Amino acid sequence: MDITVDLPAEVAEQAERMGICEFDQCTFDEATRRMTASVTTVFYRKGA
Repeated sequence: MDITVDLPAEVAEQAERMGICEFDQCTFDEATRRMTASVTTVFYRKGA
């Protein structure tokens, strides 16, 4: 099943700045009704 979720603008901007466009893992906790997503990204220093 595919699920699409619209992120608030400020969260989407932060994800874009960090280069996050795919999640490695996504888990839904039925008790808390909370979805947790794990990502992998690489940070580079400017000029590196």
